[in-house]
Amino acid sequence: MHPRLSVVILGALLMACQDTATGSNAQQGSGELAGPPRMSVAELRERLHTEFPTQYAQWLAASVTSEAIGTLLLMNDAPVDIQRAGLLYSLYAGREFAPVFVDGQGGLTHRVQPVIATLLDARQHALPVQQFDTPTLAQALSMYEEFGAILSDVGPLILTRADLDAIDELLASDRIASAADPVDAMMRALFEGDPALAPLPELAASHEARVRAARALAGASAVAEALLMDRALDYAFAQRHFNLFTFDEEPSEEEGQRIVAERLTGTFQALADAPDAPAVQTVLDALPPTLPQYALLMPAAARYREIVAQGGWNEIDGLTLRRGNRHVKVAALKERLQMEGYYTGPIDETFDQALKDAVELYERTHQMEVDGETDRTFWASLNIPAEERLAQIELTMQRWRESRIGDDPYYILVNIPDFHAEVWRNGVRDMRFRIVVGNTQRVCDPRTERMRYANATPLQSAYMTHLVLNPYWNVPRRILEEELIPNLLEDGNYFEENGIEQSEDGTVRLRPGPSNPLGRVKFIFPNPHATYLHDTNRRNYFQFPVRAFSHGCMRVHEPENLMEYLLTQDGQYNERDIERSFERGREDGRSLTTPVPVHVEYYVVRIDDEGYVNFNSDIYKYDRDRLRPEEARNERCEPEARPGMRLVLSEDGRPMVQDAEGNLIDPSATNVEEVIPASDGAGPAAGDYGP
Repeated sequence: MHPRLSVVILGALLMACQDTATGSNAQQGSGELAGPPRMSVAELRERLHTEFPTQYAQWLAASVTSEAIGTLLLMNDAPVDIQRAGLLYSLYAGREFAPVFVDGQGGLTHRVQPVIATLLDARQHALPVQQFDTPTLAQALSMYEEFGAILSDVGPLILTRADLDAIDELLASDRIASAADPVDAMMRALFEGDPALAPLPELAASHEARVRAARALAGASAVAEALLMDRALDYAFAQRHFNLFTFDEEPSEEEGQRIVAERLTGTFQALADAPDAPAVQTVLDALPPTLPQYALLMPAAARYREIVAQGGWNEIDGLTLRRGNRHVKVAALKERLQMEGYYTGPIDETFDQALKDAVELYERTHQMEVDGETDRTFWASLNIPAEERLAQIELTMQRWRESRIGDDPYYILVNIPDFHAEVWRNGVRDMRFRIVVGNTQRVCDPRTERMRYANATPLQSAYMTHLVLNPYWNVPRRILEEELIPNLLEDGNYFEENGIEQSEDGTVRLRPGPSNPLGRVKFIFPNPHATYLHDTNRRNYFQFPVRAFSHGCMRVHEPENLMEYLLTQDGQYNERDIERSFERGREDGRSLTTPVPVHVEYYVVRIDDEGYVNFNSDIYKYDRDRLRPEEARNERCEPEARPGMRLVLSEDGRPMVQDAEGNLIDPSATNVEEVIPASDGAGPAAGDYGP
C-alpha cells in the first residue's frame, strides 16, 4: 500500500461515518431534488412506478455529496492537507457545494485531466512537483473511482408488486400528497428511522447499505475534489498569483492577502466555468509568465536537467591551451564543450579552428574577453558543476515569475548582470543596447554587520516621465566628500578645470559640457534611489564584457538613439529642434506625454538570439545569496569606526574639515588621510566620479 494511501482511506471513512447515529438524517434540508413541488397523486404514482431507481439515486446522491465537501473543509483535523480550506469553503458555498472535478458517482469531469497533466509538468517550470503532492492526489482520485464502482456494484433498487402497492397506500396519505416536495417526502417516509419499523423493512435495509456506500463515495469524492482544487490553486499561486511586486508600492499584509484571494477566486471560477478540456488548458497555460525569456529558459532547463541526470561533467585541471596545441586535455575539453552544445566536431587531441571557435563562443556567452585561449578564468567557469548551472537557470525562471513587468505592453527592461537594456513594445524587442551599472565596491554595513555593495544599481520599477538635454549634474554628498573634495585638495583648480561649480545654496554641480559625467542627455524615472539612465563622457567602459563601474546609475551606450526612439513613440521628435538644443548647450527638459515603465531587474541567465545559454556574472551575489544563503550569513564584518570629521566645502568653495561639533578646520591643521574613507580597490576607475 502506498504510504499516503491510508490517509485517503481515512478521509473517506471519516466522511462515511458522519451522522451514523441518526440514520439518514443528513438528507434533511437538501433542497430541491427531483420533480415539481406540486403534482397530482396520479402523476406522482406514475413517476415513482416508472422512474423510482433514477429518482432514488438522484435523491441519495444530492442528500450526501454536497454536505461532504463542506464538512471536510470545516474539519479542524482534516485527514489530508488542504492549504486553503477557508477560501475553498466560501467558494464552494457560493455554488451550493456543487463539485467541479467529480460527478459524485465515481466519475471525473473534463476538467481533471488537464489539471493533473499540468501539475505533473510543474518540474518543467522549475517548480517542485512534491509541492503539489501529486501521489496523494492520484491516490485520492483512484479511491474515489473505487468507491464509485462499489456503489455501482450494489445495483439499483428493484421494487416488487407488493412494494408498489405499499407505495400507493403512502401516496394516498395527506402527508405525502400535500408535501412541498412529494418525492422527497416519499423517500423520507420509506427510508428514515429504524428500518424494522419502516413501511418496507427490506427495502429500508437495502437502503442503509447504499447509504453507507454513498457516504463513503461522498467522503472520497470530497477528498478528491478539495485536494484537486487546492493543488490547482496552489499551482496558480506559485506561477503567478503570489507576485505582488508589480504594484508601485508594496501592499500591506492584509491588502496582499485580499489581492491574492481575489486572484485565486478568479482562477477557481475560470476552471469551474470552462466548458471543455481545451478551455481548462487555456486557463492553466495563462498562469506562467508570458515574457519571451521564460519560454526560452524552459527547454534549456530541461536540457541541463538531463545532463545532471546523466551524472553531469567531470572537472578538468586547466592549463593554457591555444590553436595548434596537441594535448590529452584537448580531447577532454572538446568532450566537455560538446556536452553544452558549444562544440560539434570530432573528439581528438588537436586544438583546431573548430575548437577555437567553440572556446570563443563559450567566452562570449560567459562574459569573458574573447581570445580563444584557455586561461584561469575560462577553466574556473568551465568547472562549475552542472547542478549549479541548472540551479542558476531554474532560479532565473523563478525571477521571471517575480518580475514587475506584468502585462506592460511597452517598457524598458534593464538587466543588471547582462549589462544591457532593452525596449519592448507589443511583445517585440525594438532596441537592445549596452549599459554600465553600479560597481562592486563593498563596505561593512554598521546596521547589519555584513558586507554590502555600496554602489549597487537598485532593483526597482518606475515610470520614465521626462528627458533632459544638456543636463547639469548635482553631485551627491557622498561622492562630493569622498572623491571630489580630495581631488580639490590636490589641485586647487580641479573644480574649474572640470566644470564644477557651487551654487548659492551650497549645491555642487557640474555644468553641461564635455566633462559632465551625464553626457548630453539623461532619462528620468523618479524613484526613491535617485537613479536614472544617462549618457556618459567615459565611453571606453562599453568595450568591456563586465561593465560595473558607476555609482549606481545606468550609463547608456547609444543615448541619442534611445532619445530619438522615445520621443518618436511619444509623437514629439524633431531632429532640427534637438540639434539646436544641443548647440545652445543649455539644460532643456522634455516631458513624455505617455510615461514609460522602466524595470530594473536581475537575471543571471539569458538565452541569446542564437539560442545559446548565457551565464552572466552574479555581480552582486544575489543569486548566490538565494542558492547558498549560508555563505551570505557567514560574511560578517566589523564596521570601521566612523571618523568624527568629514570633508566639506566652505561657503566660498574652499575644502575644509568639519568636526563632530560642526566646527570648520583648515585641512593643513589635521591629517586629512584619516578623514577620507579607505577604498578596497573595487570602486570606479581612477577619476571616474560619475553617477
